[in-house]
Order: sequence, then C-alpha cells, then structure tokens
Amino acid sequence: MIDTVEPLSNGVQIGIRVPALLIALAGMVLVLVAMRRTGVLATMLGAAGCLFLALDQLVIIVWVLQVSSLSTGSNVDADQLTAVANLYTLVDAAMITVGVTLVVAALVVPRPTTR
Repeated sequence: MIDTVEPLSNGVQIGIRVPALLIALAGMVLVLVAMRRTGVLATMLGAAGCLFLALDQLVIIVWVLQVSSLSTGSNVDADQLTAVANLYTLVDAAMITVGVTLVVAALVVPRPTTR
C-alpha cells in the first residue's frame, strides 16, 4: 500500500535553483547600482559575494545533470556516484561560505563619508 518514492526530475531540480540564481544576479546588479552610496570596497565585496552565490547555483545545476547522466550509464558503480556527489558537496559548501562571507563583509565595511 506504500507507493515508491521517485527522485525529483532534472527539470524540477533545475527549476528550484533558477530563482536563487536570478536573485543572486539581481543582488549583484543592485549592489553595483548603489556604488555611490556604499563605496567601492563594499560594492566590490557585495558584487563578488553575489557572483559566488550565483555561480554556486550553476555548479548545482551541473551537478544534477552530471549525476543524472552518470546514473543512466551502465558502467558506473556506486563508488563513482558517491565520489562525484562528495566533490560537488565540498565545492558547494565552499562557494556558499565564500559568497555569504563576502556579502556580510560588504555590509560591515565603513561607508564613505558625505561632505
């Protein structure tokens, strides 16, 4: 009476990541537009952080597609899938950490004084 659980399709997994990717890119544009008020250093830190977060979403999309293609291959074993998943997990964690750290640094950098 229990139905089997199916993994999310590639389209759904990618669709989940697209809004986060677009928000990160929009954040980068907003930070760049506000450069006069925030200062050059805060702008560069914020834009770099948003870029890292956007690139992280792209890495996850590539991860989904690569794991999907590997899992359909006949000569791939569980160890290979685990190694790929572990690699992408480490890259994902590093990119998110760097991106959020840069955004937080942009928020605490002193602003330029107005005269």
